[in-house]
Amino acid sequence: FNQMEGPPIKSDLQVTYSPPTLDISQFTPSEEGKRSIAEVTIRAKPLGVGKGDIIDKKQSQFKFCGASVKDNSVYFKDSKEKPRNFSYPKQIFNDEHDNQAIFNELMGQHLVNFLDGYNLNILAYGQTGSGKTYTMIGPRGAFDYPASEDSIPSVWGMFPRFLHALYLQIKDDKMKALSISVKQDSMFFPEDLITRKQIRFVPDMNEYIGHKEVILESFEDIVRICKIIEKVRASRSTKMNTESSRIHCFMNLKLYQCNANKMVQCSQCRFVDLCGSERNEVMSEKDEGARMESVLNNFNLLLLLQ
Repeated sequence: FNQMEGPPIKSDLQVTYSPPTLDISQFTPSEEGKRSIAEVTIRAKPLGVGKGDIIDKKQSQFKFCGASVKDNSVYFKDSKEKPRNFSYPKQIFNDEHDNQAIFNELMGQHLVNFLDGYNLNILAYGQTGSGKTYTMIGPRGAFDYPASEDSIPSVWGMFPRFLHALYLQIKDDKMKALSISVKQDSMFFPEDLITRKQIRFVPDMNEYIGHKEVILESFEDIVRICKIIEKVRASRSTKMNTESSRIHCFMNLKLYQCNANKMVQCSQCRFVDLCGSERNEVMSEKDEGARMESVLNNFNLLLLLQ
């Protein structure tokens, strides 16, 4: 954490504060945590809201897309096609749910499973401007507002909230330790976001080497690492998004726990803020570099299907 965090990011966010409201006592380690389970949660964002997309703000979200919280279904409709319904999501959140409400509803069981020794992967996937970084990390400037163990800003995303809730659970337990490593990755140059050095993947070891793992020992460490991620995360404006994340960001947590037999157990949780997919037909024909970047990003995301 010796690198400079930089000046505060100018922001006009509407921020409120509240104490932690997630009560994990209502959760128990789930049987589902003992096997590989994939769950899909949808967060619907109204078109034209926030800085995330460059779209006529007169358009309504429900002209093209609708979401039903009651029956957990998403539907799409336009003038040329019949409505298409998708009912696979486990949960649906509309624009009435803020980051705190989504965290309380979604992350309690995952937190308990992680504390019980199970591994987690939490990915945000969607078109550029759909609110992935806002949901996973928070809006720009979120970590320049005062925060404490007892009260955090309402705009914090899933990752910092998970760190905060996890820290409150283990801070007084000398038999547990929490570490973090962060990298951003494209098809060409993975980079450690803490050291700002390139790292490489070794197929024979099936892991990256050269990345730095840091122990989080205080609430202040949590705020610092989030500021670093926010500052150095690669982003730029595109035809579809004023602040588009151009590279995948992997935030890896490791929880070390020493049991009564003095054996150390390590569980891992990976938060992934994927770069946004883009429609190539709206990209500028004159900007060949941006178009090629968009094609490569879309291809990279397509590999998730494999």
